[in-house]
Amino acid sequence: MFVTPLLILATVLGQAYGSALPPVANTTAIEAGARNETVVVLDQSPELAALLKKIGKRKLLKDGRKVDDRTLVQIIRDNTKNARIAKPAPFRDDLSRGYPINDDCNAEFFYCAGTSLWLRSSLKSIKDVHVSINPTIQKSVRVEGSVALGLKITQTVAVATSSTKGWNVGGKVSVKAGDATMELSGGYAASTTETITKTQAHEENIQCPPRTECRIETRTFTATVFGRCQLLPTVDCTYGKTVMCENPNRWTKTCFIYKNFAKKCNRIAEEDCKFSFPVLDSNGELMQQIAAVTVAL
Repeated sequence: MFVTPLLILATVLGQAYGSALPPVANTTAIEAGARNETVVVLDQSPELAALLKKIGKRKLLKDGRKVDDRTLVQIIRDNTKNARIAKPAPFRDDLSRGYPINDDCNAEFFYCAGTSLWLRSSLKSIKDVHVSINPTIQKSVRVEGSVALGLKITQTVAVATSSTKGWNVGGKVSVKAGDATMELSGGYAASTTETITKTQAHEENIQCPPRTECRIETRTFTATVFGRCQLLPTVDCTYGKTVMCENPNRWTKTCFIYKNFAKKCNRIAEEDCKFSFPVLDSNGELMQQIAAVTVAL
């Protein structure tokens, strides 16, 4: 059982791991969120445990801030802000910003045969990150008398908001040599559902002391990225969506509309962009935590 400080911000829910986990850096019992509230971590994904090891270590980040007493939120925020942007980068195809292809391009039928052109918004850099941790209560008990009561769960339900509003994006935490790092990628399809829910068998038992209220919660994590995006000319060829800037010279001898649109690669426009996503572990599952929260009455 681990005890660690948590900053409770908004809404995310969790999924459970029953396997043995790496130890979390030693911390003292703390008051989280309210002066009369303590949080005890019962179980968590190995990736999250690796992130928590950084608590108490004097490590200097790029922005010069020390991480001695960082909260869990700050740890995830820092790792996301310094995440590696993989290829393809997180992107959004907004066809409402597209351009129709006229009959002049019929001669390109065997070359591309696209029906529309548009500007793909593709993440170039990360300016800031917000992280939310929202608990979902698995079970609770209120002890108003002088005798402690037990609280037990046999399964957990992990829930996370999955709607990315048209963005193809995933944020995955991986552990190498005991250290956890984040990678952002556009290799995940844009979500069409509002939530991800996963039920898993997992048993936990705690004792709720007299004159307290206790609950067992699961948590997942949502990151919101504020960044700078490139606007990349894109065409929907018969063999798939194609970013023209990946090989701009191939369009120089095509029809006028292809050739002219590809010229946008010579000076790629940029815009501010924002998107949110559930944080995943190295297996592509929700990174999660199970915690016991005790509040003095």
